[in-house]
Amino acid sequence: RILRDKNTPCREFAKAADRLCHLLGEEALASIVEDESPTKIETPCGIAMIATRFVNEEDIVIVDIMRSGAILAERIRNLVPGAATAKILIQRNEETAEP
Repeated sequence: RILRDKNTPCREFAKAADRLCHLLGEEALASIVEDESPTKIETPCGIAMIATRFVNEEDIVIVDIMRSGAILAERIRNLVPGAATAKILIQRNEETAEP
């Protein structure tokens, strides 16, 4: 409701948008794995368990679609500071509204 309500104060909107972008970033990053085959590991406490290897930060590229994705890209950059960044500008034909 906060993000859709035209009467939401600017500060409240920004706080809700930041939180949503953070949650979306966490969910997206959780699905990126380097090797989907489970591996047996031993924790520092000596407990054996099955784990999945995640991608290194340096192998991630955050692509910002200009004019629409800057806020989300910034939040993901906070989550993965070692990731590279890129920008894409998609312009549309004003007569047909096609990209």
